[in-house]
Amino acid sequence: MGWVPQGHFNIRHALVLCSSSVATASIASLALGGIMIIVIVSSHKCKVNPDNIATPIAASLGDLTTLAVLAGIGGFLFKIIDNYTWLPIMITIIFLILTPIWIVISYRNEYVKDVLIHGWSPVVAAMFISSAGGLILDFAVQTLRGVAVFQPVMNGVGGNLVAVQASRLSTALHQHGKPGEFKDAAHYYASKICPNPYKVFFSKKSNSSTTRVLLFMAVPGHLTFVFIISKLATDHTRLSIIFIFFYLIAALIQVAILLYIAQWMVAFVWRHERDPDNVCIPYLTAIGDLLVSSISCYKCFSINGSNPLCEDFFQGDMSGTTSLLQTPCLTNLRGRQGLFPATHCIKLVAYSGEAKSVQYTYRTCSRDEGDDNGITRTSHCGFIKLDWIHPHRRFRGCLSICDKDACNQAYYHSISIWNIIFCLNLLLLLLCV
Repeated sequence: MGWVPQGHFNIRHALVLCSSSVATASIASLALGGIMIIVIVSSHKCKVNPDNIATPIAASLGDLTTLAVLAGIGGFLFKIIDNYTWLPIMITIIFLILTPIWIVISYRNEYVKDVLIHGWSPVVAAMFISSAGGLILDFAVQTLRGVAVFQPVMNGVGGNLVAVQASRLSTALHQHGKPGEFKDAAHYYASKICPNPYKVFFSKKSNSSTTRVLLFMAVPGHLTFVFIISKLATDHTRLSIIFIFFYLIAALIQVAILLYIAQWMVAFVWRHERDPDNVCIPYLTAIGDLLVSSISCYKCFSINGSNPLCEDFFQGDMSGTTSLLQTPCLTNLRGRQGLFPATHCIKLVAYSGEAKSVQYTYRTCSRDEGDDNGITRTSHCGFIKLDWIHPHRRFRGCLSICDKDACNQAYYHSISIWNIIFCLNLLLLLLCV
């Protein structure tokens, strides 16, 4: 962990990372497995379909539980690593010794043997699909600032909904036979290369009804999370009715595509005598998963308005000046050669101390170097030394630091439209009832 930002390898940090990661994977899996057992048994006693409850809970608690356990174990080991270097080594060795034992136990269990043998390829493939999705987001942020803020919501809502559908379809197939056996001709038809979209979404089958319900559940879900984002990121994301309208259209298209693929993939996997529960969900959740590895920032310079595009706009929005947006934004590091992906955007507005004051507006990006002397530590105002303007003079100004895409621009607050969104949510809920 220390090697990446600072350029050198620390064996103690590596031991902490390795041991805490292995321990987190085992403990989190044990905890989530226990929670799933409780949820499924409780759902069965309450006469509720576990597919509608267990899958979203597993998806939502997975990251939360893993991060909480990793933070706890990693923080503890990091504090004691100087005096107890042997502890992370011992933790890693213990889990390495236990690995073949768990493999043998799992292989002898007929219910989990298939997961042990065939459960790896979908997870690994899903990792590659999710990573490749970052290329798509890299192009998107060039024309739509702040799009990265909405990606976790888009991924989470779509992934949870399609996971519920895949789990329900798999359960329906398991109720009528073993993998490879089709008692319903509709399922066999769905395993063809291109199933009829009309039959997937608009037939009278129960699966189509569930598909329609899950599709339109995306609307109130996204509206709720968009409202939360607007309140938590008011300094970065400006929302309008037009944006929300097209955002919901994009969300519905994404969920519709995922539900369509789920209908085909579950039947296709079943036809090839594989368990869809072990194969489909990783692929389906990875298809809509978009990640980005570097931040985008505006880069420009203006002296007394010499570059109007670089000045603060009255309406605060520079989203139209895409020529100034560098994606990804690359910057230099002290004592290092080459350019590196930035972690923060910077906006500097400084004034000379002369009788006829000169205003300097500068937008660029920087990378956190992991020390207290870096420019990315905090936003501040005061006297600033700008060697690239004059090496022996000081300027008075303010430096603004932010860590979101295209955030080094002017900001303003627009009129709230959440009364409209609340009414839409209420209307959708009434229609569902």
